[in-house]
Amino acid sequence: MFFLEKFLEMLNNGEPKSLKGMEHYIPNIILYNSALRNR
Repeated sequence: MFFLEKFLEMLNNGEPKSLKGMEHYIPNIILYNSALRNR
């Protein structure tokens, strides 16, 4: 699943720096994922 791959990739890159940052990243990943699917 693309979303999980991207998520793991971000964790490997050291992002988000804290769990607080997750609030911003997760909605963006989901939006990005659905945008790719609807293309």
